[in-house]
Amino acid sequence: MLYSMTGYGRVEEEFDDYVVSAEVRTVNSRYLDINFRLPEVLSRHESVFKKLIQHHVERGQVSVKVSVNGDGQKWSDLSVNRELLQAYHRLFEDIQNELSLNAGPTLSDYLQLNDIIIYEQDIPDDSRLIDRVKQTLEKAIGEVVHMRKSEGESLVEDISDRLGWLEESIDRIEEKAAENSRTMKEVLERRVDDLLDEVPVDRDRLSQEIAYTADKIDITEETVRLRSHVQQFHTLLEKEGSVGKKLNFLLQEMNREVNTIGAKSNNAEISHIVVDSKNEIEKLREQVQNVE
Repeated sequence: MLYSMTGYGRVEEEFDDYVVSAEVRTVNSRYLDINFRLPEVLSRHESVFKKLIQHHVERGQVSVKVSVNGDGQKWSDLSVNRELLQAYHRLFEDIQNELSLNAGPTLSDYLQLNDIIIYEQDIPDDSRLIDRVKQTLEKAIGEVVHMRKSEGESLVEDISDRLGWLEESIDRIEEKAAENSRTMKEVLERRVDDLLDEVPVDRDRLSQEIAYTADKIDITEETVRLRSHVQQFHTLLEKEGSVGKKLNFLLQEMNREVNTIGAKSNNAEISHIVVDSKNEIEKLREQVQNVE
């Protein structure tokens, strides 16, 4: 089952004496990168929450915000940074005197200054709180996983359609390549017959040269490998776990084979199919960037 790397979940739960809320967002990333915004009392338990997330998410950038609000207990308190306030006041007085201003700063002016108001939270650090935060966080992660799974199903549908188009393209390339090979051989043989009428030539050596020339435009190996890559892609779409990096690697190999086919073939129809195939592989690459 394919999972997207984009997800969101938010859960808020009320307990006896406080309310815990957990918000989790995930977006694309090459690796697993987890960032927390926690109350100070919970920061020391960050490793516990990190392991909880790692159990459900293998790849992506994860942003976690947890808040705890007391109910019936005064856990939060606001105060004034008096030293900073006085420093600003003296600065305002200097500016007022320097510019000979009549009006001074208002209360609203002071309240808009950074760090004047101090917000403090005194949350009791106990095992019961940690367990409840873990419980709430796990539910939020569950919502994220559900969303990532749902988006992953949509990705599989779109990717499968594009892979089907590529398989049909390989069939057309092989058909055109067979026609091209026969035409090339016939042209070479006619030219050789014309030459033999005028110049004595070693027929065995000439046959070898014809075979060598035909081999240079043969793309059988490339189409076989390309078809194999597409089949592996289908297989990975049905596997559990993180497969995004493997899919990216397969796309690189698929693009390499298509480029080689384009370089070896001297057929205009095959060249057109190659251009369309490269465009389709690029669209697949864009989709796979969001696969876990």
